[in-house]
Amino acid sequence: MGSIEGKTLGAVVDLLEAYARVLLAIAEVEEATGKRFDEFLRGLFTPEKLRDLYNKLPGEVYGEFMASLLKLVSISS
Repeated sequence: MGSIEGKTLGAVVDLLEAYARVLLAIAEVEEATGKRFDEFLRGLFTPEKLRDLYNKLPGEVYGEFMASLLKLVSISS
């Protein structure tokens, strides 16, 4: 049982580190745009903005982003 707790603790630590990076990125976006993050996201997920992202981001980054977005949509609906 100890090894499961160790693996779980490691996963939780990884998750908290990732969450801290996400929160910092959100704060940076809000500071740079002067908008709340939810407002920024509403503007980001228009077809035009997604096309712009496709043209600006490396393919592997955009692909991972879209895969995550589609997974979230599929489990949220």
